[in-house]
Amino acid sequence: MSKNKIPLWDGAAIVTRMMEAIDDGKEISDLVQKEFELNMDDVSDGVDRRILAMGYMKDAIETTGKRVEEWREYKMRLTKSLEALKENTKNILTEFPDLPYKGQQGRLGISKSKPKLVVRDESEIPGIYFNEVVERKLNKELILIEIQDNGKSDYGYLEPVTALRIYKK
Repeated sequence: MSKNKIPLWDGAAIVTRMMEAIDDGKEISDLVQKEFELNMDDVSDGVDRRILAMGYMKDAIETTGKRVEEWREYKMRLTKSLEALKENTKNILTEFPDLPYKGQQGRLGISKSKPKLVVRDESEIPGIYFNEVVERKLNKELILIEIQDNGKSDYGYLEPVTALRIYKK
């Protein structure tokens, strides 16, 4: 039985401090000596504490890994929700353009963005429109130039694009 038992959570905190100190370049032997001067009478007590601490750390690592995945999924859901909110807001502003979209946080407006090229059928586009790299890749820039020069292209068209803009006060 040791003279100075410490709770498992305190042991985990000590190990965390040790890891931070190691990251800062301190000597491991000094850290061990400083943090674990427990005057243990029974070596098995120390072994048990270390086994428990390692089990706790493994569980914490596993839990953290699961949480990371949960946060990724949450981030993805938030991103999709934000995009849906933006698109819905753009639709409202487009449908009712004469309303004053002003509030305490600012105002909303629609700004024109660079049009997005929509390619009709890539398999029908001649080779001149493709860049020869390692694999065949469509050179959309050439189709854009053709549309700008001729007002149209047999291989694609320009689709109007808008973006939601928030004007901060």
